[in-house]
Amino acid sequence: LKIEYSQPVNCGLTSCGNGVVETGLGETCDDSNQINQDGCSSTCQLEPAASCVKINEVYYDVDAAHNTQGSNNDEWVELYNACSFAASLENWTIKDNNSTTTIAQALNLASHGFAVLAEASTTFTLWNIPAEAEKVELGTGNDIGNGLSNDGDRLTLKDNNGAIADQMSYGTDDTIFDLPEPVSTATEGRSIARIVKGVDTDTAADW
Repeated sequence: LKIEYSQPVNCGLTSCGNGVVETGLGETCDDSNQINQDGCSSTCQLEPAASCVKINEVYYDVDAAHNTQGSNNDEWVELYNACSFAASLENWTIKDNNSTTTIAQALNLASHGFAVLAEASTTFTLWNIPAEAEKVELGTGNDIGNGLSNDGDRLTLKDNNGAIADQMSYGTDDTIFDLPEPVSTATEGRSIARIVKGVDTDTAADW
């Protein structure tokens, strides 16, 4: 006996990851993969921006060539949006081990886009920042936290609802994870960068 069906039968095989949003199967997104933390989860459900906007690089030890204002004012932090959609960063916060700084300006960070955060716009003129990257001026007196320590510090990035999007620590601060500071040299001008942008396992191995 041969049974023929006029319509395809779902035999329990998932279609998530085929690039087609199949609402009849409960999908709310489909970005052609089954990876979490990119805006569309491994089960094809929309994720909040806090799940995929990551700290990508931290310039914490300013050298003389990039220090026009003195103290900590020319430090910067780069963010990367691994989401498959633009993410509003307005009223997000970034905090070190002491103080919190708010991103006050309206900013929609494009999918797979970068944003560089610094106290003053003059910092951006000291670097060859790609034109497509967002440049976020935090404003006079708004260091990143209370200024990043060269020996060790931490950063926590939160969305406008207070949900933690990302966090890291380095050097003598092992609050988040133990990431030794690069070997100290007489030459300043050091940063810590994520090895693969957007890839976050919440361990020091990401850096």
